[in-house]
Amino acid sequence: MRNYVSCIALPNKIKDFSIGKKAELVFEQWFKLNYQNEKIIKQKASEDYLGIDYADERGNRYQVKGTSCKTYTFNCSVEKIDDYLNAHFYIMIQIKDNIAYIESIYNRDEILSIIKPSINYNNSSFVWAKNLNQHILEL
Repeated sequence: MRNYVSCIALPNKIKDFSIGKKAELVFEQWFKLNYQNEKIIKQKASEDYLGIDYADERGNRYQVKGTSCKTYTFNCSVEKIDDYLNAHFYIMIQIKDNIAYIESIYNRDEILSIIKPSINYNNSSFVWAKNLNQHILEL
């Protein structure tokens, strides 16, 4: 059973990019394919502290999270996460063996209900990556 929104094969030219950069490129491609005439605007690096990666023409804000492991990290403690979550939508992308899987798209309230405090790092929290039930995906 398919347990993801989309599956996109990554081109070889981006194989050496960071997981975060790969996830952003996947989101841009997915957005262009699904919302053909709508523009997506990459936020400036100076606005990254707001926790917003992209915005669309309608004013929706997106944060893209990528992982090749079992969790998505938020650089904020659970106690302060309410102030940290400024995007409308959270796009979770698992990357394994040059294939990107876009999980369900979460809203702010869904993230608040599933976020966990990090055991290893202060001022950090995480969300578990979904089990996509795919034979090729070994998390």
